[in-house]
Amino acid sequence: MENWPKQWGCRPSRHGRGSGSTGSRKTRVTTRKTWPMPEPSGWFFDSVTFSNFALSAGLPILVARYGKRGFVTTQVADELTQGVAAGYEPLVDVLSLVNRGILQATSLDRDERMTFRQLVTHLGEGEAGSIAAAHHRHGIVVTDDLAARRTCADMNLPVTGTIGILRAAVRDHEVTPSAANDLLQKMVEEGFHSTVDKITRALAGHTTHC
Repeated sequence: MENWPKQWGCRPSRHGRGSGSTGSRKTRVTTRKTWPMPEPSGWFFDSVTFSNFALSAGLPILVARYGKRGFVTTQVADELTQGVAAGYEPLVDVLSLVNRGILQATSLDRDERMTFRQLVTHLGEGEAGSIAAAHHRHGIVVTDDLAARRTCADMNLPVTGTIGILRAAVRDHEVTPSAANDLLQKMVEEGFHSTVDKITRALAGHTTHC
């Protein structure tokens, strides 16, 4: 994965120094140690990405990829509840996944709330909550909100969204390219402003945080 925070990088290995003796020079060969990159603590979703998948009947993809590893902050759960009240009934299915423990409900701690209060001055509460939690827990933000994605870039936080998830699902053979294109088309019909018209156009040369 690219563009991970610097503190997640591999720890530099120590190199042995050559040792010598009178009349001859011996080189001590050392084994170079590599340190694995830590796995992210989880994926912290905002309500927009959930909406895209719920309104297009694409939630099974999220369950398959992020079951038990996808997090829903209190702020996002509140937005989903408001969406249901406004008539977006498929969002009930997202809340059901939370209630059943397939997606993990989470609240912000004191430090995260301090970050949230700084972020909510220019972001929605759902996006601010997801970013605050991911920032303090070394997680990945899942959002399609442009301002939220710019904030993630400023904070050096890994971020993905609807296109990244669909692209990764195709890459990992969880869905066919044709099915991913059809799902994207349904999302666009439901109001998603996609930067691409086909997932197959977004596959080449990309890595994701999915």
